[in-house]
Amino acid sequence: MGAVLGIFSCSPTIDQTAVNYSLEIEDSVMINHLGSLYLIDYDSKNDKFLLSDESFYNYVEANKEGEKVFEGRLPVDGPDAIDMALGMGYFRGNIAVATANQGFKLFDQGVSVGAIKIPYAYNSFNFLPKIGLTEWNGGILYPRLLADSLMAAGFTEEFYARGYTDPLFEFQKEGQEVKNLGFLPETSPLRNGNFHGSLVLVYHLQGPNLYLLNWVRPEILKYSAEIGDITAVETVNLGLENWVSYDETPLNNAQNFYETYRKKMPGTVRNIQSVGDYFLVQYQLGIPEEVFATILDGEGRLKSEEVAKINPPLIAVLDKNLKVLAKDLRLPPASNGDFVVTKEGHIVVSKNPNLSETEDPGTILYKLKLKTD
Repeated sequence: MGAVLGIFSCSPTIDQTAVNYSLEIEDSVMINHLGSLYLIDYDSKNDKFLLSDESFYNYVEANKEGEKVFEGRLPVDGPDAIDMALGMGYFRGNIAVATANQGFKLFDQGVSVGAIKIPYAYNSFNFLPKIGLTEWNGGILYPRLLADSLMAAGFTEEFYARGYTDPLFEFQKEGQEVKNLGFLPETSPLRNGNFHGSLVLVYHLQGPNLYLLNWVRPEILKYSAEIGDITAVETVNLGLENWVSYDETPLNNAQNFYETYRKKMPGTVRNIQSVGDYFLVQYQLGIPEEVFATILDGEGRLKSEEVAKINPPLIAVLDKNLKVLAKDLRLPPASNGDFVVTKEGHIVVSKNPNLSETEDPGTILYKLKLKTD
């Protein structure tokens, strides 16, 4: 029997028997690789995993048995050189790399096989923990990048405000102009005239709906993604106890927003995936001020091992109507947090070697199953 990592019971209605949800380790595989690698994506068509180092420059593709399919390094010189990688993931079976000034570059077995160009100059401030490229409506959908033109006048109040009022996505289709799609709901607290930090968009497209996380608030924004448009439908709060919120600031004081992060670590909502009849959402609750002060070293820096213990990655389980069924399920010890879901329904996470109490001869992937009883 596999190890049970977290159990949560709930009764959706008075008449129903309580249901226990748990994550159970069914298997693990080791990838023979020296050095730190982190799981970042999964290719369901070819049933392989993509792992990289923190810079994205060194990466490995492995099959479900943990055998290396390919090991490569992004080019740093020549015509295909990449000055900075903002994100990496699979798209149409190839490895897509978000670059700082050349759009998305595509690679197969280390060979450049094309690119998705962005028709304007954009800023390297963009952060793409998920590559965000999706085939949709006969074209390509992705989170809108921060254009250089928006910063022409500097960090003004208008610039900060547009982070919450401008379109969220771009759509490219051959023979058509690039379209801007999707907005935050007008009722969103993010549009109250204050600064809430930079949004990091992570989304899951399934059927006629798109489910969006904005990283900074414990909520899921549901959009209709039909008839060539993306329109807001509803916002669902996850109701996370002990969530550590950021301190919003007036737009004219936005430059001091991140001073808060010297005193506490706000929570983040980082990933959403579909598993059978459920959605899984990965988040971290954050670290409040009274605890934050206790995990600084003599030079005022955070102790990473203490942060991992106090602020671990957690999982919430929701049904397809976005009703929260379970919260705070634990992943295996020393897990990196980010997860993918295989076509067999396994939830796969990688072990973070920097947090492990033992030295492993390779990179370990845990294969988990969501259990109910």
